Amino acid sequence: MRVHMKYKSITFTPLLLSSVVSPCVMAGDNEFGASATIVSQYLFRGFDLSDEDPAVQGDISLDHSSGLWFSLWASTYDVVTDDGVEIDIAGGYSHEISDNVSVSVGFTEYTYTGDTDSTTEFNIGASFHDFSITYYSDQDLDADYIELGYEIAINNKSSLTLHAGRLDFDAGGDNNDYSITYAYDLTDNAQFFVAYSSNDLDIPGAEDYFIGGFTFTF
Repeated sequence: MRVHMKYKSITFTPLLLSSVVSPCVMAGDNEFGASATIVSQYLFRGFDLSDEDPAVQGDISLDHSSGLWFSLWASTYDVVTDDGVEIDIAGGYSHEISDNVSVSVGFTEYTYTGDTDSTTEFNIGASFHDFSITYYSDQDLDADYIELGYEIAINNKSSLTLHAGRLDFDAGGDNNDYSITYAYDLTDNAQFFVAYSSNDLDIPGAEDYFIGGFTFTF
């Protein structure tokens, strides 16, 4: 789930929290997945993107056995004087070096039906057991973001995800954000989650938030 905290399929992709992993249906060398999320507030890297109102989100994904993947993610948004639907087109490649180590590269094109300009972001990441690190570079905003994540399995139905990120603009300015997410599988296709998000700015739109929601996979 971008819970980006996007609750992408909580990324919660894109807190993502952007992520609950959709069960996939095999089709040759491809795996298709889809999910729908209702979240009390759309957060992205510690920033409120829904004016503290609920958001509806969804995604479809395609994974190939070669490691190539593609996804389409969407969410309602409401920021300052602009609102509408955000549509993110993403793709990339991931490779498992061993059972516990993997690397990945990818891109995301952020587009909006309102007046917000689109941006393109590239990323590279690695995971070691339950720990992950990802570097993002936004080509239009001239900004870099580093994300650390750690997932703790509580039992076969629930888990905790710890997140820390740092945003730096080339022109100056930075921010650190943090979150903790608890997720519980209600059924094989439904998950409940709650999250707490905080960051260093503590200004309107970038405060301490508690959010919750449900994700349904298809």
